[in-house]
Amino acid sequence: MVELCRKVLLTSFIVLFHDGSATQILLAIIVTLASLAIVQHVNPYVQDSDDAVSTITQYQLLLTLLTALVQQAGFPEQDGYATALGPILVATNTLVVTLAVMAIFVSAGVKRWQKMRAKCVHMGVCC
Repeated sequence: MVELCRKVLLTSFIVLFHDGSATQILLAIIVTLASLAIVQHVNPYVQDSDDAVSTITQYQLLLTLLTALVQQAGFPEQDGYATALGPILVATNTLVVTLAVMAIFVSAGVKRWQKMRAKCVHMGVCC
């Protein structure tokens, strides 16, 4: 339910404000921070790896929104690093995908290890 509300707020509610304005970006940052706090406090997913992936993606969205706010303010052009923003966004998005895949493999490995350990304990082989 929380995820649905987050998506509605990020897509439909923000449209009510001035198109392309810093206000839209700030509201999206507030929604993302609130969502991040809820996910970290409640841990709504069954598996811990899903909670971790959700948290990582929330941070990535926050970085993207902060980059958009910096771009909106015109700092890159003033300070001469306008061409660096694109590679930074690509790197953060790639990092999120990499971490998500790693979390899936770690979760699968932990499940497999737990099954093997339970089988050993049942057989009396392991301590």
